[in-house]
Amino acid sequence: MTFRASCLGICERVKRARPFFNGESNRHYRSNQAGVFVSDAFKVTHNLTVTAGLRWDWDGPLTEKDGLLTNFSPQTYSFDLATDTITNIGLVVAGK
Repeated sequence: MTFRASCLGICERVKRARPFFNGESNRHYRSNQAGVFVSDAFKVTHNLTVTAGLRWDWDGPLTEKDGLLTNFSPQTYSFDLATDTITNIGLVVAGK
C-alpha cells in the first residue's frame, strides 16, 4: 500500500465515523462552588514546626442554562419482553 492510498483510507474512515452524540454541542453548563481553607503553624521545638491545614469544598449540581440536560430514570424505563422491544428508554430531559 502506498503512502497516498494509506492517507486516503484514513480520510475515508474519518468521513464514515459516527458522531459521539446527537444534537446541539454548544451547551451552557453552570455549577455553583464554594470552598474554605484554614491553616496554622505550630512550633513544637526550636527546630521543628508543624504546619496543618483543613480544606472543605462544595461542588453544586451541574445545570444547563436552556434545560438541555438529560438523566436516566429507572422508574420510567420499560421493556416489553413479549415483543423484545424497549417501550420507554427512561431518559428524562431536565426542566420538562
